[in-house]
Amino acid sequence: MFSTKLTVIEGTEMRAGLTGHEDVIEDTEIDRLAWDVERAGLTGHEDVIERIIDRARPSGVNPVLVGVLADRAEPENARIRAFGRVALQLGARPLATAA
Repeated sequence: MFSTKLTVIEGTEMRAGLTGHEDVIEDTEIDRLAWDVERAGLTGHEDVIERIIDRARPSGVNPVLVGVLADRAEPENARIRAFGRVALQLGARPLATAA
């Protein structure tokens, strides 16, 4: 569904705009989350969503979408739509090699 692999480890492939602390969000994790969100909503997935938000902000993903996804006071259906768009934008980011 999503072909997003975010690897943020110094000295490895990185998404443009990300910097060096160790944290990995695999494409399979985002894909699994998408299926879970479709089936049961965002409840119980806030830890993964926070990691996605942390990667989306410095990656140039639309800040309005990231803001809606991050705001737990927003209606869940709006946050779910924002999640889908954020995940797609993350997947479209070109890979950059760490210097």
